Amino acid sequence: MYRVTLGLKHDLPFADLSRRFPRTLVYRWCNTTVDYLEVDCRSSTCVDVSGWLKNYSSRSGLELVYEYTSPTHMSVIVNCKCNAQNSTLRLAESYGCLWVAPVTYLGGEESFDLLVFDYDRFQKLFSEYERLGEAVVKRKVYVPANTLRDSFTISLSSLFSSLTQRQIRVLEEAMVRGYYEVPRKTSIKQIAAQLGLSESTTQEHLSRAEAKVVRAIAPYLRLYARTPRFTGEPAVEGVREEGSEQ
Repeated sequence: MYRVTLGLKHDLPFADLSRRFPRTLVYRWCNTTVDYLEVDCRSSTCVDVSGWLKNYSSRSGLELVYEYTSPTHMSVIVNCKCNAQNSTLRLAESYGCLWVAPVTYLGGEESFDLLVFDYDRFQKLFSEYERLGEAVVKRKVYVPANTLRDSFTISLSSLFSSLTQRQIRVLEEAMVRGYYEVPRKTSIKQIAAQLGLSESTTQEHLSRAEAKVVRAIAPYLRLYARTPRFTGEPAVEGVREEGSEQ
């Protein structure tokens, strides 16, 4: 079994929302009855995003069940009419894969994890995704089937409750702007300018936030480091991985 992280670009609805508001981060949960969206509107107005969602719901014959809007955040529930023709998630299910919530949208890209049980069927699914637009395997990890039940769920509060709001803001800004990508796409100076802080203050908040997160994950890291690794893992052939040569 593999856990595969996919990056997709296509014309289906929520990816279209992400293209129109490329710096707006969207999290999506779907249970085939409703779509629940968490929207970070800091880089676009929530009014504009809300307008798009209402227009999309009206055009699609969907009911906007719930909406909460603040100057920087939205929570939205819409009725779902997902099927294998209009949803990448339902399409994955039709090929025997399990998707892992939440799905994220940023910069016009949809990203989510799949649990893949049948590699041949996954290759066919990947071809379907390529027909929709751009598709790339960003990461794949071999997961022995008999260890899946032993996976650990880490609560958000256990990771982030010790961070101050300013530290969270600086850490998120660094992440969104590509500070942790290789090579880096931004600098402390640019992050500081965006947040209206001095470079020294930004660096201090970021360093403290990083230290707190590392300390929070340390027990899980030590546990993972002592977990026996499996060798001779089967490869997934016929799919393009991020960074691989064409």
